Amino acid sequence: RRAPQRFARHVGAASADVHVSCQLFSRGRPLCAAQRTGSTAGDSLRWLEWLSFPAAYRDLGPDAEVRISLFAPRGPGVAVCAGRAVLKLFNERGHLRVGQKELPMPLDAVDSDGAATQSSLLA
Repeated sequence: RRAPQRFARHVGAASADVHVSCQLFSRGRPLCAAQRTGSTAGDSLRWLEWLSFPAAYRDLGPDAEVRISLFAPRGPGVAVCAGRAVLKLFNERGHLRVGQKELPMPLDAVDSDGAATQSSLLA
């Protein structure tokens, strides 16, 4: 349960005041604008909210995925991408994945000037 403190130290934030941005991709292209959660602060990195995308299952290719980026503050009005993950929507047999998923999210290195050293997955 020390992940929020490690995350706060990693991004250099006084608190873990972060938000998540998600974008739906299919056939290598974004299907809609990125959706964003509200910010969370304190010692819990949990979001208890739904994000929905304006797309039907029939519009998704077998390679459909949600690209997730975690943003953290780096000064007044500035947020940088601190980590990323990809959630594949269909398994290798083409069946929709259901249920809760735990995604590994490697944290990006953040330079002292606040710039992430890797580019964002979001278009």
